[in-house]
Formats: sequence, C-alpha cells, structure tokens
Amino acid sequence: MKWNKAKSSRYIAGDRHEVAACTVFFFLATGVLFLAAPPLGILNNADVAGNLKHFMAYAESAAAGLRPYADVRIEYPPLAALWLWAFAPFSGSFALYHLAFSASMLLWAFAGLAGVWSIVGCSGRGDCSHFVSPRVTATLLYVLSMAAVGPIGGVSFDYIPAALVIWAVAAERKGRGGAAMVLLALGCGVKMFPAVAVPFFIFRTYQLRGPRRAAVELLVFAAVCSMVFGIPYIIAPEGVAASFKYHFGRGIEIGSLYGMMLLVGKWFGLGAVAVFNHGSWNVAAGVASDFLSRISGMILLLLVAAVFARYVSASKSTGRNDGGVDDGDTFLSAITCVLLAFIIGFKVGSPQFLCWVLPLVTAAGVVTAAGRSRLYMFICAGLLGQAVFPWYWEQ
Repeated sequence: MKWNKAKSSRYIAGDRHEVAACTVFFFLATGVLFLAAPPLGILNNADVAGNLKHFMAYAESAAAGLRPYADVRIEYPPLAALWLWAFAPFSGSFALYHLAFSASMLLWAFAGLAGVWSIVGCSGRGDCSHFVSPRVTATLLYVLSMAAVGPIGGVSFDYIPAALVIWAVAAERKGRGGAAMVLLALGCGVKMFPAVAVPFFIFRTYQLRGPRRAAVELLVFAAVCSMVFGIPYIIAPEGVAASFKYHFGRGIEIGSLYGMMLLVGKWFGLGAVAVFNHGSWNVAAGVASDFLSRISGMILLLLVAAVFARYVSASKSTGRNDGGVDDGDTFLSAITCVLLAFIIGFKVGSPQFLCWVLPLVTAAGVVTAAGRSRLYMFICAGLLGQAVFPWYWEQ
C-alpha cells in the first residue's frame, strides 16, 4: 500500500488543536513525574541521584575548563561527551543540575514521541481506524510506557539515541534512506547500539531501491561516523581509544541476563558475588563468569543474525507493493526486535535500556494489533525492571 502523503500531513500538521493538546498533556504528565515529584521526595531514590552525580562530575570538569578525552577520561561516545559537557553552567548546584538534565531528557523524549506521531500518521495499514485518533492514542501509551520504565529514564541520556532511531525508522519508511543513515550515525555518536540496526536499513534500501542506492547510504553512514569519531580521535587519540577499551573490559553486569543466570546459580552452590568495578555492579563467579563474558559477544551476534534472517525471510514473503515501498510495519517490528536482541545478548544490562525501544514499541502498539499485546508486555517489563532498580536495589 502506497504511502499517503496527504494522510501523513493531516496527522502531523493538520489538526493543530490536537497536536497542542497532546503536547501539553505530555509535558504536564511527565513534568509531574520526573521534575516536580522527586524534589518533594516522591518517586525519588538515592541510587537514581547517584547515577546523576556521576554525570554532574563531567559538568564540573567542563566548568573547570577540562576537555573530554584529552584531560578527562570518559567512557561515552563523542556526542554523549559533548552533551554532558554542555551542562557546565548548571554544575554549581545538584538541584539545578538535576532539573536541567531531566528537563532536557523530557525534550528528547518528546522528540521521540513526535517520531511516533510521524509513523502512526503514515502507516500503510488500516489498524489506526480502531482508534478515535492515532496521535492521542500514541501519546497516552507513550507516557504510560515512560512511567513504567521509571525515573531512571530521566537521569540517563538514553532517550537521545532512542529519538534518533525512531526518526530514522520514520525517514526510511518514507524512502529517505540518506537521512535515516545520518540519524543512525548520530545515534551511534551518543550510544553505540543503533549500529546493530544499520544492516536492516541497508537491506531494505537494497531490496526496494537497488544496490547503488544501498551503497550510497552505507557510505553516508560511514562518512558521518568518521566525522563524529574521527575529529575527537585526532585531538585525543589515547582518550578515545581508552573509551572503547573501557567497555571491552567490562564484566558481567548484575542486571544482564548472564548476571541473572549466575545469581540463580548461587542456589545450586555456585560461588557468585557482586563486585563494583567499571562503574557498575558486576557478578564475579570465577570460571563461570569469565566463560559467559567471553561467549556473550558471540551470543549477541547470533541473536542479531537470527533476527536479520527472520526479517529477510519476512520481507521476501511480503514483497513489494505498487509504489516500490512496502508499508513498513515489518521493518518497524524488525528494528524493535533487533534492539531487544541486543539488550538480551549484551553482557551489560540495565532497566534504562528499555528507553531504546520505547518509541518503537509504542508506534507498533498503535499501528498493529500484534504490537498492542507486545506493548502491554513491554509495560510489564518496565514495571518489573523499575522494581529491581531503583526501588528494591538495595535488597
């Protein structure tokens, strides 16, 4: 089914009153949850505050005139470092820094919601007819999902790459593959996980627009990544290299699937203990944890490959439509699945990673019947993850 440009324009910019109402509702609801409540002692937790103090230390370094990578070792990619350094003016007070950082994350979360609006407004399927308004439904489900993920989303910068990924998906669904590659490359500059989605974008371009276009878009992605990572590397090569080595040297984090397996092993006599290193709590269990750490990368690659193979099979069975661009719902599901596969297979795990797929799951929950049931499962996962961290973390 061909993308309906008039329909998309109507949903995105046609009903200004609806857009305004949804925008006001989003900022009121999330502002109460993530900005107003914590200072009053509601929905507040010392572990969450500790996470933010780690970021504030970088702002203090920026205020002192120190440079990322060159003067201060930082484990995050260049655009994340740039973002953390931008909060130098707010480093004098933790309350002010908390407010500024959380408010900025709500802006990025709203950018993700706008990307969801773009997708539900031009969906090729008719499932949106079941709702009075796809935009209103998406807004309600999006805010509900943010509440389920919890306060950790407001004190980490995961909503930045999440917003860039959802807009990349929206761009690709409309045939704007070059723009999608730029957005994915910028997302990698904040956190590296969008890289696992690149083969899916390139394959879709190859299938629908030919190998030459696919090659061009791959070059666009490589060129933007080269600038994002290359410029800091020229200035401070040792610091940038150290940021990569930092993550390669990380152990099995307690919140990962492997960490859970090791903790369950304690019931069967495995000597697993929690140790704090590399900025997180990891599980040390001798040979067992070393073995899982070494094979985790292979498991991650196998999971991503399995999702890619399933997507290739599904896209071939769907075939092309008359306009040369499919409805994109299979593609939307594939990107969601591959990011979930990354979360499951990665040896580092945290409830904040659910922010990565929140916009994608919300969009799928509006445009497809199957996506709605998966969205409810996602909300349950967010509530369970939030219970583990931060509310019952010390227990």
